[in-house]
Amino acid sequence: MLKKSLVALLIATISFTTIGCSKSENIKAEVSQTASKEATPSLEEDNTVEPFRLDDLGFSFVMPKKWDNNENIDGLVLSATPEELFYGGLQIFFVPNEALEKIKSITKNGQKPSDKEMQAFFDTEKPLIHFNIYKKELIGEKSIESLSNLKNNILLGEQEGLVYYLSYPNKDEMRSLSPESKKIYDSLYAEIGKLKSSVKLFKPVFKEDALKTHKTFPTFKTKDINGKDISSNIFKENKLTMINIWGTFCGPCISEMPDLQELYKEVKKENVNIIGIIGDAKGNEETAKDIIAKTKVSYINILPNAVIQNEFLKDISAYPTSIFVDEKGNIVGEPIIGARSKDDYRKVIMKTLENLPK
Repeated sequence: MLKKSLVALLIATISFTTIGCSKSENIKAEVSQTASKEATPSLEEDNTVEPFRLDDLGFSFVMPKKWDNNENIDGLVLSATPEELFYGGLQIFFVPNEALEKIKSITKNGQKPSDKEMQAFFDTEKPLIHFNIYKKELIGEKSIESLSNLKNNILLGEQEGLVYYLSYPNKDEMRSLSPESKKIYDSLYAEIGKLKSSVKLFKPVFKEDALKTHKTFPTFKTKDINGKDISSNIFKENKLTMINIWGTFCGPCISEMPDLQELYKEVKKENVNIIGIIGDAKGNEETAKDIIAKTKVSYINILPNAVIQNEFLKDISAYPTSIFVDEKGNIVGEPIIGARSKDDYRKVIMKTLENLPK
């Protein structure tokens, strides 16, 4: 995963991705929602490890040990875009020590950084590597360097009309870094060759399509985060239930939880409930409890059992994902993939309520 070492910052509501997190970002806890594991050759000191896999973008790679759990590493997954030249990709950045210390000092007492402070933080980040995927038919006469804005652009391969590049800067472009940060950057940069040799391409798998095939939520009996018994009978208590599926490593998930708590209180009068499912709960129960406490969430959060995992969560492509269930357990409306504002969620809830059978 990219951000396990920054859970404390994520709890403080800093979001390091745009609106959501690929489940692949949590490669140690749950590599992919299909639970598939790809055998990967050893890379010098790296023993056989699970790959960082982006199913809907069609590639995987082994995260170098020096990068994994490293607070100087930040990442941004860019989703596929239907009509543009740039199809999608993954950008991995270096965060200078000075920027880390500054943002930690801002958030140490639970304070949320301002938009200006967050922008200043992002402006300090330096490119390490970018996986860029382009639509071959739209590239034309454009140079890849002009598209990536990086000096080194290595062709990884082509498939399904897509062209995959690994792009990265020259080390000597990082002169603005302090000596301490430059030393760290250089040690991380030295791992790019190992990472490149581990890349594998495969046909993109769009889990959103699989998610839409589910007509009902699985019948289950499990526990909530506080150890209380809970079953699918909870759906009978309300006309509509919004299920928010989130991960403990996912910044956008954590950032939206205070809004979801407010929404939970506001929509009760509409006979609507909100519950959470902690997608990566196994082994992360204490982290989940800390997040729930610090975001002051009071709605029920469920620990998924094998039934929920194997019959539903396997088809979740990203966190957060929200779905809607009626009092009979039928899945209604459209799934929401990625974080949304409270007002956006409210609009979807009201529309879904209106469309329920009378």
